[in-house]
Amino acid sequence: MAAERRSQEATADDTVPVVLVQAPGLLDPASLTGVVARLDELEAAPGPAAIVVSGAGTDHAKEGARPGVAVASCLQRIVASGVPSVAAVPGDAGGRGLLLALACDYRVAVVGSQWRLGPAPDAGWGPFVVALLCEKLDPEARDRLLAGESLDGPAALGLGVVDELARPARVSARAESLARMLAGKHRPTYAAMKRRLYGDVAEARPAPPAEEV
Repeated sequence: MAAERRSQEATADDTVPVVLVQAPGLLDPASLTGVVARLDELEAAPGPAAIVVSGAGTDHAKEGARPGVAVASCLQRIVASGVPSVAAVPGDAGGRGLLLALACDYRVAVVGSQWRLGPAPDAGWGPFVVALLCEKLDPEARDRLLAGESLDGPAALGLGVVDELARPARVSARAESLARMLAGKHRPTYAAMKRRLYGDVAEARPAPPAEEV
């Protein structure tokens, strides 16, 4: 039976849309549609804006970090967007959940969170996942996650995987506060800076050629 999914939107003020993506099952295009659609709207409209993406805290580590072409394309859209993005992580981040958090510009997580990739890597990861892990993770963090290690919140913070830790009741508020601070960024400049920093991620094929259809 397909897992239930829903996207909700709330605003801390009129300039900072907040899209909450709850995906208790596999992260798939349906669970990311709200994020991508909102990015399209924000990029087409003038004025300051940012986006906060939050999952339900479900750990996808058992499913691994093999996102598939469609999901990888959605994550690439987040990486390349000139609209600032903040991940609010209310629980553990594993597998595809970790990739979603890494696709965002900044990450605010609950103090007790655990971060892990899941099963060992294989050819199914594709150029996109390889580029995302290489460009978004500190070498030590990448090595430890690739070795199958789970990073707790303080370790993830110390290694730069997470930008801020907060109590469970404060994760969303802190993410929204950071988003408001970023909302006034000059979008073309911000997008150009991200292309310079993460160009390999934005331009990588979502999956190996054999899986591209």
